[in-house]
Amino acid sequence: MQDDPARVQVRATQLREVATSLGPTFIKLAQFLANRPDVVRADYMDELMKLQDDVPPFSHDVAMQILKEDLNIKSLDEIFVPPFPTKPIAAASIGVVYRAMMHAPNDDSEPVEVAVKIQRPNLRSTILRDLWLFRYGAVRWLDGASRARLGCEASVVVDEFGRSLLRELDFNAEARSLAAFQANFEHDGEVVIPSLPFPQCNSPRVLIMSWVDGVRLTEVAAVRDAAIDVDRFISTGVRAGMTQLLEYGLFHGDPHPGNVFAMRDNGIAYIDFGNVSELSKEDQSALLDALIGCMNEDYVRLTKALQELGFLSDDEEVRQRVSDALRRVWIEVAGQGRFDAGALAEDFSFRKITDQFSKLMYDYPLRVPERFAIIIRTLLTQEGICMQLDPKFRFLNVAYPHVARMLLTDKLYTRRLADVLVKSPNAAADDDDDDVNAIAPGELDWARLWQLIGFARSGAGGGIFSLLPTMLKGAWAVFSDAWLLGRLVKAAALSAVNSVARGLRRILHGRGRRRGQQHDALTPAPA
Repeated sequence: MQDDPARVQVRATQLREVATSLGPTFIKLAQFLANRPDVVRADYMDELMKLQDDVPPFSHDVAMQILKEDLNIKSLDEIFVPPFPTKPIAAASIGVVYRAMMHAPNDDSEPVEVAVKIQRPNLRSTILRDLWLFRYGAVRWLDGASRARLGCEASVVVDEFGRSLLRELDFNAEARSLAAFQANFEHDGEVVIPSLPFPQCNSPRVLIMSWVDGVRLTEVAAVRDAAIDVDRFISTGVRAGMTQLLEYGLFHGDPHPGNVFAMRDNGIAYIDFGNVSELSKEDQSALLDALIGCMNEDYVRLTKALQELGFLSDDEEVRQRVSDALRRVWIEVAGQGRFDAGALAEDFSFRKITDQFSKLMYDYPLRVPERFAIIIRTLLTQEGICMQLDPKFRFLNVAYPHVARMLLTDKLYTRRLADVLVKSPNAAADDDDDDVNAIAPGELDWARLWQLIGFARSGAGGGIFSLLPTMLKGAWAVFSDAWLLGRLVKAAALSAVNSVARGLRRILHGRGRRRGQQHDALTPAPA
């Protein structure tokens, strides 16, 4: 018997309100759980996600006292152009943000418009106390059930949450993350990262950034009124996200609509770098393996990649069961077994994948590592933003061209071309085992090659000349790598030989059918 949706909504709302009333640690816990499909049901996740940008502020007088203490000033007028605003423009679980003007160090310079982020009072001591209580409760009452359900102790999940939360409490660390993002996107004219105009004014509780004058994505109507090219903006946002994950390994972990701006030149701007996570090269490699497993319908490879990423234990029986389950989930979500962005089901979405994966968590010993919980939240949030702007948005349709270009041009990933273009022995069998046109394991998949080039062309803007640099880099990557070139040549040769064999089988198959038809025509009908 399923829960009544109305009752579930009431309970989820009550949970959100209770978390808000209990203070910042519980708000962050609710936000954390909103990104854990292995722990919380999808209907509760949706409600808890509202806490991302709907938190009451704290006392203005207290905020000003913290600001003066950390800047070592007696009056705000010493640094800021009066009057300093009396209300914050945003409030979150960690702190509040004011929009203000600061005097430039050189008196002859114009004042600088800034965002002033101030941490909530006594936050560290409050959070450390609550984390101790969480961990005590996890060890005492939940470790056994969690071990059976998730394959790890509940205290491990609490520790992941605690580490993530404590990182956010040091605004100096956030300033360093912001500077790293600036360096990564320094030469990208479409991605805007705020600067730190007065680094000497930053402290563990105060962070001053340049003001970003864009359109908040919480105001969808305003984005359209600003005559922003929605398709171009979406493509830029997805490219920036894929670049963070697969190239830099440093990604924004909280890109909800309040933290992302649409710029009037169709670029994208990020703010709030308190929740930034890193992916190791090993994680990036395994993540790409998982994607290639989906592309090739190779669910054995996909399951192995998930194991390397920490989603499941090293148990052969569990891996086989999970592999079969993943194939069923993919077919149900995508509408078929093929990873073909142009032929996905109309209602396909990353949200549907996570909802199905969430259900899978209840049947198998799967858990989501904290760094990938953040990635899931990032992708879900990004998809939600894009679907608000364009209801027909399909994440893979936009992401796949950027992945294709990376496979063709990034030296870190070009060797994976062999995995994409050569049919895997573990790939799902064709629906018609007697199909004389079906390619065999080890052959070069020419259709996939043209599809990859087509998507790379789409990501380059659609023109053949804009694709030329990508193709030249891809050709250079192949011909300069003897192992990759050898494998592709071998696969192409096998494909050529088998193509001739398939052609002969078609001829013989056609002759056999004609003879059968002639025999039937000459055989007299029974009396």
